[in-house]
Amino acid sequence: MRLIRSVTRALTILEALNREPATIVQLNEKTGLPRTTILRVLRTLESEGYIFREDVRGQGVYFVAPKAKELSAGVKPWYGEYTWIKSRLRELGQAVEWPVYFSINDGLDMEVVDSTENQSPFFLKDSIVGDRLSLVRSAAGLAFLSACETPVREKLLNQVTDGIDGAEDYRWIREKLESANETGCVTVENCDWKEQERPISSIAIGLRNADRAFGAVSVRYYSKAYLSSESLTQWTDQLARFARQCHNAADGIRGQAA
Repeated sequence: MRLIRSVTRALTILEALNREPATIVQLNEKTGLPRTTILRVLRTLESEGYIFREDVRGQGVYFVAPKAKELSAGVKPWYGEYTWIKSRLRELGQAVEWPVYFSINDGLDMEVVDSTENQSPFFLKDSIVGDRLSLVRSAAGLAFLSACETPVREKLLNQVTDGIDGAEDYRWIREKLESANETGCVTVENCDWKEQERPISSIAIGLRNADRAFGAVSVRYYSKAYLSSESLTQWTDQLARFARQCHNAADGIRGQAA
């Protein structure tokens, strides 16, 4: 059977962008396809609404658009809210300035699926879109757990018990979850899992739709940045407002679908 090469190439490029936003040069390195072919495919995907281009520090970077995420609507239950989260994430990023990330739960991990890295004036070296985060070691994972119903949270914690080293670590996790019950947010200091010039911290809040917890939104910032307690309090309020709006939007989406 003869295959349609243009379709195969488009899927290859779309898969690469789904893992991480990239320039034409980076796509050439990742896929091995000629740059002229990549440019034609990108223009086609962009015209159909599956990707979009933005200038990032003087370079054209291509991102996966919400329409591409809808291809998995039958698999991932949170895609109904994705378009809403995508647009509001940029507003939240403008308000806090530091990079903001949207992560979804995928079993015993969190997957970073979107960010405002490209619009933030603060460059944290490496993109983490596409990375998988620990459910119990990352602010996003702990925030998601805090938003879960108690039976679901306890079941997930039991499943990752083998990866928790000793009673002290287990107590640390419980303390973070208890703190989230009080403030709504989880803060993890010096949490970055990549080698960085300066340690990075993260503050996150869990997201729920009408049915269940499905993800988290978080802010990453340099641990030694000159942030006042007022700034952190403001971020907590902004994240809490975002989570409430997301839940209300999910109710509306479910109502329209019904």
